[in-house]
Amino acid sequence: MMLQSRLPTRSWSKATSAGKRLPQRTMRISAIRDPATIRREERIPGKQLKDPVRTQGSHTYTLRVKPSADPTCSLSEYMNTLGRDMSVLQMPLGASISLVRNKEYKVVAPKVEIPVFNFWIQPVASTVSDWGSDFIGLESTQCEVKGSDNLPNVNGAFNLLVSMRFNYQDGAEPCVYSMATLAVDQDLPMPISLTPKPIVEGAGNAALETMLRIMLDGYMKNLSEDYERWQADPQLRAARAERAAAAVTAV
Repeated sequence: MMLQSRLPTRSWSKATSAGKRLPQRTMRISAIRDPATIRREERIPGKQLKDPVRTQGSHTYTLRVKPSADPTCSLSEYMNTLGRDMSVLQMPLGASISLVRNKEYKVVAPKVEIPVFNFWIQPVASTVSDWGSDFIGLESTQCEVKGSDNLPNVNGAFNLLVSMRFNYQDGAEPCVYSMATLAVDQDLPMPISLTPKPIVEGAGNAALETMLRIMLDGYMKNLSEDYERWQADPQLRAARAERAAAAVTAV
C-alpha cells in the first residue's frame, strides 16, 4: 500500500495529487459538515464567551491501496463496515473513540500543549457520525475540557468543534481521502489574556496543526494495516460485519 500525506487541496471536489477526482456523494446529503467549509472567522456554537481567542488546525491525508479481485474484500466493503462502528480502529497519541449508541461516539483527544504559555487542554467530545456509499463523517456536538491549573473554569470558557471526513472510491485506483479540522474558541484568563491575540492564536494554530497531522497520519496508517488484516482474514470480516450490525441497532 502507498501512503501519501499533506495534500495541498482542502476540498472534496478538488483534484487529488494524482489528478483524479473523488466521487461526489450520490446517495444523499449528509448532515455532517465538510471540514473544508469551517472558516477561522466563524464563531463556534455553544457557551456565550466574552472575547475569545480563535485557533484552528486542519490536515489532509490520502491513502491508496491495491484493487481487490474479490468484491467482498473491496475498499468500499471495508469502509462501509467501519462507518457503522469506528471504535474498532485504534487512534494514535493515546486518543480513543468509543461507541455510545448508533452513530454516537465519545472521543477523548490527546493533550494539546502550548509550551510558550505553559498551559494545556484535553478535550473530551461527544460526536455524531454519518455514512453513505462513498463517505464517512464525524462531528462533535458537545465537549468537556480538562486543563492545566492556570486555566481556571476552562469548561465555562471554551467551545470546540471537531469535524472529520473520509471520502473513498474503488475501481482501478482505490483510495481514501481524509480531512480533519479542529477549531477552538476560548476566553483566556489573566495574565495570558494580556498577550496580543495574534501571538496566542499563532501558537495555538501551530499546536493544533501539529497534533492533527500526527493524529490523522497515524490513524490512516492504522487503517491501512487494518484493511490488510481484514482482507486476509475471513473470520475477522465476519466478526466485523456482526459487530457493525449490532452497532446500527444499538440504542
